[in-house]
Order: sequence, then structure tokens, then C-alpha cells
Amino acid sequence: MAQNNLALLYQNSEGTEKNLEKAIYWFNKAAENENDLALYNLGRCYQNGMGVEKDETKAFEYYKNSAEKGCSVAQSNLALLYEDGIGTEKDPEKAICWYNKAAENGNEFAQYNLGRCYQYGIGVKQDDTKAFEYCKIVAEKEYIVEKEYVVKKEYADAQFQLGYSYQLGMGVEMDAQFQLGNYYLSGIGIEKDETKAFECFKKSAERGCDFAQNNLGYLYENGEGTERDLEKAIYWYNKAAENGNEMVQCNLGRCYQLGIGIEKDEKKALEFYKKLVEKEHEVTQNILGYLYENGEGVEKDLNKAIYWYNKAAENGNELAKYNLDRLYEFGMGINKNKNKAFELYQKSAESGVGKYPCRSRNIT
Repeated sequence: MAQNNLALLYQNSEGTEKNLEKAIYWFNKAAENENDLALYNLGRCYQNGMGVEKDETKAFEYYKNSAEKGCSVAQSNLALLYEDGIGTEKDPEKAICWYNKAAENGNEFAQYNLGRCYQYGIGVKQDDTKAFEYCKIVAEKEYIVEKEYVVKKEYADAQFQLGYSYQLGMGVEMDAQFQLGNYYLSGIGIEKDETKAFECFKKSAERGCDFAQNNLGYLYENGEGTERDLEKAIYWYNKAAENGNEMVQCNLGRCYQLGIGIEKDEKKALEFYKKLVEKEHEVTQNILGYLYENGEGVEKDLNKAIYWYNKAAENGNELAKYNLDRLYEFGMGINKNKNKAFELYQKSAESGVGKYPCRSRNIT
């Protein structure tokens, strides 16, 4: 154990200068003595090319050796490699086996990933109830999910470094509280509860999750799970935008377009929408078509309206198809074509399209 700890000090420049060569030397010495954490740490070094040449096959071998000795974080990482086919052949069933072993040993990342696997039916039969249960376990422990790891937010000491030597707050992709909020909001795996969804999104949003900030803004805007508060809705939409959330541009654009919680400004609305249309966002492409058709924030231009409706329709937006068939029926900016109009109306009707939505929430 002392050899592994010394290696970590060299690796993380704690109490001494950073020296990856010495870190690898002491990890190897500890591994020769069958230290499971040293084997895990060598796997991590080979996986990420830290102090050694990157070698995913060797990373897999070290994780497997460590996992077989009972190291839960190695078991969890081994499962990830099996799931993604990194350093070994892809094998979802073996991934589930090792996620289960790690979860039984209390590994929160494995518990979260088991929930994800049950949610999407990866290596197991899809089961929303089990997905919810695993997500709830992790969320209640206040864990945040990074790209490859789950970390307890108050952990920052040397003991934590033995298993997870990653900085908190870096590379955060998703938050278990956010995911739990989605379950409550949509009623997947659990009875729908907008109040609990609001509470989960709020915790996640306050930790900086931009998806949760966007959803929290939506709940404040519509008074779902909380009292309606347009000022707070705009605040959280802006926070999400500052943190790089793309989908929130649609919500901010809508608020400026309609004067929701903020002074109406059609030109500013257009600016937000244009940020998304360039990224092939079909909802916003349809909205841009609507703006050009009606001359809101721009000069009326039916040719451009048709262009953006077509772009949105090509990307699968059903409402854009409805808007196109309307133009075909009345010959607005396009040759009148009753047969084409009927064909498009039929497709729209089958899809249940009948209004002009502009909402973005529940992003998973």
C-alpha cells in the first residue's frame, strides 16, 4: 500500500515534484506485490497515456487483474471497457456482469451505469423501474457523473485519491440528480411527480449542470412543480446559455419573440434562433421559417420561409411538414398543388401535429 501511495504522490505532485517515471516505477513495485489499487492505477495510466505509452489492451489487462482481486473501481472500469469494446472485444453481457460486481461492492459509478443500461436495454432487458432505482441510489448520495467516473462531491482527500484521482468539477457531462428529475418529470419507472422533478433539477442546476438549468427555467416558466416565476425562468435560461447549452437558445429565442419574462425583442429572438439553425436543429429551423413567413424580426420572405421549412422537414420536423402542406394548399410562395398538400396534411395528421410548439425541455 505504501508503494502505491508513494506513486500517487509522484503522479499528483503532492509533497514532491511531479515525476511520472517514478510514479510508474512504484506502481509496478506495488503491483508485483499483488496490490489491487496499484494494478488499477497502472490500468488507468495505460488507458490515458500517463507516464507510459497509451495502450488500451494493457489497460484492459491491468483492470481485469485488479477487478478479479475485488477492486470495485477496477471492476467498474473493466465493465466500461467491455461495454465500449476498448482494449477488448465489445461484450455487453460481460459489462453487466462486472457492473453488477462493482455495484455490489458499493461502487456508485457502476450503479449509475447499471441504471443507464436498464434504461436503454444495453446487455439487459430494458426496465424503466430498475433504471429509476439505480439512478435514485446515486442521486441520494449526491454524486456527480463525469465522462467516465462518478465522484462524491465532498471527497477531496488522499483516501479518495487512492481510487479516483480526478479533479472534482472537471468534465462534468451529467448529474444523477438531473437524470432523476427526468424520471420524475416524465413518469418513467416511477409515478410522475413535478414537485420532485423541480427539486432534483434545482439541486443539479445549482451544481452547474446546464441541462438541468434549462429544464429548471422551463418549470419556472410554466409553473410546473413550483410557482410560476418568469424572472427566475429567464435567470436559469441565461445560466444554461452561459454554460454552453445549445437547446436553451430556442427557449431564450421564444421568450424574446413572445415577450415572456422579458421585453419583447424579435431581432434578439432571431439571433438566438440563428445560433441553432446552423447546427441543423430542426425545431429552430421550423421557427425561422415561421418568422420569414410572417415577417417577425425580419423582412417577410416566403422563399426563405419555404427554404427553412424544407430544411426542418428534411430533418424530421413534423410541424414543418404541416407548414409546407399549408403553403402548397394555398400557393403561398410556391406553386399551388392540392395533391401535394393532401399528402403532407395526411402525414402531419398521422403524427398528431396541429399547433406551433416552441419548447425545449427534458433533454437526455
